[in-house]
Amino acid sequence: GWVVDTPGIRSFGLAHVSPDDIVNAFPEFMEAAEECPSGCGHLGPPEDPDCMLDTVVADGQATKGRLESLRRLLTSRAGLDDFTRD
Repeated sequence: GWVVDTPGIRSFGLAHVSPDDIVNAFPEFMEAAEECPSGCGHLGPPEDPDCMLDTVVADGQATKGRLESLRRLLTSRAGLDDFTRD
């Protein structure tokens, strides 16, 4: 985002935002994220094969698009911008 102050403009990326903060911005995934194994990056298979976030979509509690948005933010935050998903 952008912050306008005097005397200039500064750009802030996602470095100051934790992965947990990102997941918490998607309330439909918060509970499932707590069930994920320790160290889960929530990127899904193959990186995180036991990630529980996919179950939220499978159960109809969230759309695939919401999960993809969450994972794009997590991927960007992790510095994996060149990471491509099928």
